[in-house]
Parts: sequence; structure tokens; C-alpha cells
Amino acid sequence: MKIAVLNTIEIPDTSERTMEATFLTKGNLGLNPNQQLANMGQYFIKSNAGVLKDFGVNCDISFTEKKVALRLRTSSTVGAFPLVSPSSGKHEIGMIIIPRFGWSGIGSVLGIAGWKVVPKLLRLPLLTKSERKIPPWVLSLTLLPRIEKLLQHLHRKFDFQEQEISTPRGQVDWTKYALHKVGSFKMLEVPCRFPSLQYNEELKSAIHYTLLLHLHSLQTQGTSGAVVFRLINYCQDLIKKVVECQAMKPPPTFFDRWNRVPIQSDAFREGIQTIQWTVDERGLAGLGELEGIPWMMHMEKFFEGWLETLVKRVALLSGGIVKSGRLKQTVAPISWHPPFLGSQRSLIPDLVVEKEDQVFIFDAKYKHHWEEIRESSWANVGENLKEQHRYDIFQVLGYSTLFPNKKITACLVYPCSERTWRSLKNRGRLSHRASMGYGERQVNLILTAIPMAGIIDQLVVEIIEILKQAT
Repeated sequence: MKIAVLNTIEIPDTSERTMEATFLTKGNLGLNPNQQLANMGQYFIKSNAGVLKDFGVNCDISFTEKKVALRLRTSSTVGAFPLVSPSSGKHEIGMIIIPRFGWSGIGSVLGIAGWKVVPKLLRLPLLTKSERKIPPWVLSLTLLPRIEKLLQHLHRKFDFQEQEISTPRGQVDWTKYALHKVGSFKMLEVPCRFPSLQYNEELKSAIHYTLLLHLHSLQTQGTSGAVVFRLINYCQDLIKKVVECQAMKPPPTFFDRWNRVPIQSDAFREGIQTIQWTVDERGLAGLGELEGIPWMMHMEKFFEGWLETLVKRVALLSGGIVKSGRLKQTVAPISWHPPFLGSQRSLIPDLVVEKEDQVFIFDAKYKHHWEEIRESSWANVGENLKEQHRYDIFQVLGYSTLFPNKKITACLVYPCSERTWRSLKNRGRLSHRASMGYGERQVNLILTAIPMAGIIDQLVVEIIEILKQAT
């Protein structure tokens, strides 16, 4: 049986995919194909265990009488990375985990929330040539901050400048002065050589060229939404810092020379790498004809950043002081006596809003809970999902014990699509509320959802209304 070669595995985050293990081999299978595929599957899992763990991907083998399959279960981490092929022992397979709400939704949110969470480039082997799966603007989003850091920490060197000046400075060429100036009665023309601290013009020219490539690419992507226009403005602001240097494409010797600089900061090394990747037209997961750049982004952090943007807007309109777990402003240490290193050391609510005698706690949950529980009856929901949902509730109620206020509102916030959000809103099912009281103390519990969509004004209005109804 002849086998088709698969170069790229594509799967959404927090999902599951089962694939026949035939993609692991090249050419024809032997007399016992299932045993051969099972062995190759085990080799595949063992060889890639480290990177699969880093991305939160679980992989196991399933057997039937007729076929051997690999089952992949992704977490909330998206990105692209190379995998070792059991056929060659080389990084010949690429895996791409895409956001389950699509890049258009991610882009619309980024365009409003700023750059709280962006893709992180990885020190892994490049991916083999693959299809155009990642929007080009994501590459600019990832690389432009690197260029900004390079400009902030731009390598400086002392260049010696030779000039004839009236006042001696630095090293004076007295022999030249005596032979050519004294006899000619030009005694106020003193030949001097002194250090001048200047930015390297060649490097700035290469940066200018790199930024123009990103700018031209972004200007062709106007249909991708507000995030592209924000990136265009970002790029233009960076160009202003190097506009005095003519944009020039760096030759291959440029990178050899700069990579040999003995003292390199991370900003310098990554900046030079960014220039080279841009000039070579490399892309995330293989946008061009060359290899793709490995990267990752944690969607739970991304969703938390989006919720933070909304809550800050809510607090601005309705009052209250916002504290962010992302900025370590909500950390509540847990002191064990005697010390117990193997347990929880602190509680960190994602967001806390303090308003007069009330406290509002927001916890972002990048999970399927909301959609699945809304679309299925509780009796039909899997036991694992039920257990995770109970854990979420107990966790946010645990956060409520951190505050002495009499009125506390704890909100569990789940993501959804814009279409699902509008459907829930129209049916009056956008939130569910419960109330618990003990003496004078009252805790309100809210379950709600927000979409990955840039309709921030509508979302803020609905969140304010949901909080009013609960309190």
C-alpha cells in the first residue's frame, strides 16, 4: 500500500483529532503494516514528548482490527512547531494549532486591547515548507516589537573622527601640525583624532529596509480589520526613528558579521534574527517558500487580557478601582505552618474591582464550558466537564473569602463566538445568577460569556447591566 506524505498537521486549540498513523511513514508498508505503524507511532510520541508537553498536547495510539490511529488532544496553547518524523529521524513534520475562534476574531480584539499578549518566537528548528495557514499580519505583530527593542538597545560603537579644529582635542598629530601648519601660518588648524559615539549607519539602514517590507505587507492586508491599521501606525512610528538613514537591503555578509559581535544582548541577537527572517521572507508556519518560524501563544492569557480591557472600560464608566492578576496586583499569599512546599502558595484572582462597599471578582476561563453546557443538558455533559465546571465555581467562591466586604459578586467569564453571544443575548440567556448568604454577608455568583469580537461598546453595556441585575 502506497502512503501519501503529510507535512503539516493542523488542529484548533482545545480540541481533539484522530488521524490514521499512515502519515508517519514514507513509501510502502511491509507485510505487517499495523505492527509497523504501531512501532512508528510509539517512536513518534517518544521523540516529540518534550515539545508536545510544552504545547500541552496529549498524544496516544488507538488500535482497532483494521487500523492504527494517533489521537491528538490540544490545550489552550496555539502555535506552530516542528516534529521528528519516525521515517527519517528529522524534523520533517510541522504541527499548527490555530485559535478555535479564528484569526479574524483575534485580530479584532488585538486592535482594541493593544499588545498585552502576542505570539512568542521559539528557539526550535524551523518548520519545513508548508501551506499559507497563518495571516501575514501575525508575523508583523510578532516581529515589530523585536525591532523596537533593537532600536532601544541599538549597538553603539566608538568611531574615531579626524578633523582640523582650533582647540586641541583628543590625540593631536603634532608632526603634521609642525610640518604643514606652523610653516604656513595656519596655527589655528590643529589636526586632531578623537572618538565620536555614533549609531552604526549600516545597521540602521538594514532596520529601515526591514520596516519598509513590513509596512508594504501590512498595506496590502486592509481587509483584515483594525489590527492591521494599528500595526501600520506602529510600523510608521518605528520608521521615523531611522528615516535619516537610507533603506538598504543587507547583504549576506551583514548577518555573518553582526552575528560574530562578541557581546550581544537578547534584544540585539533577536533583532538581527528578525531582520534576517524578514529579508528571507520567512513566515510563521511557512508563509513563503522557505521554512516557517516556530512560535506559541497562550490563549488563556490572551482571553484574560481581553477581559481586562473590558473590565477597565466598565470601571471607567461605572466607577471602581481595578486590580489585575496579570500585573500581580491581586496576589493573596497562603502561609502554611509548618511550610508545605507541595501545595498552593497563593490565590490570584484575574481581576478585582473595588467600588465603595462592593467587590467584583472576575475570573477568565478559556474553556468550552459555556457553549457546551448551554447546548447540552446537564445530564448529557461528560463527567470530566462537570468536574472542571465545579472546580471553576469552587475556585471563584474561594476568591470571595479574601475580602471582608458585605457585598461580593464573583463572575466566571467564558469565551464564545459572536454568533453564539448574540443568540444568547436575544434569548435572555447571556448570564446565569445565584446568590448565597451567611448573616449579613452576601455573595452573588454570575456565569456569563463574552465573544472574541471587537464590539467593545456593546459588551461593556451588557456587562454593566449583568452586574446591576446581580447586585
